[in-house]
Amino acid sequence: MLPPLAHLLQIAVLAGLTSHALFKRTEPRALPFLGLLATMNVFAFVYTYNETQRVVYSVVVSAVTASAFLTGLLGSIVIYRLSPWHPLAEYPGPTLAKLSKWYMAVWIAKGNRHLKLQE
Repeated sequence: MLPPLAHLLQIAVLAGLTSHALFKRTEPRALPFLGLLATMNVFAFVYTYNETQRVVYSVVVSAVTASAFLTGLLGSIVIYRLSPWHPLAEYPGPTLAKLSKWYMAVWIAKGNRHLKLQE
């Protein structure tokens, strides 16, 4: 009998939402984030392997669980940054700039940052 994949996906999405709530006030460092992701993958693999004794299925389930975690995390970040509860919501600006720091990185790479800041 295969373990319920939906149960693992719900846990992964809930972990993504929870990690956003924890990391919301600080810029997360790569090591704690990757540690959280690795721990979740190991848990999903071990749980699935103990139930099914299938290595390939367990690897696929852990990959799908990681995808669900990242989807929950990114979804909650996008919703929060575009919501009226974000501290910078009252300031106008491009939507892409509200979602990511890469927006300005593209302008810096082009060498046109000074033009973008004058707008």
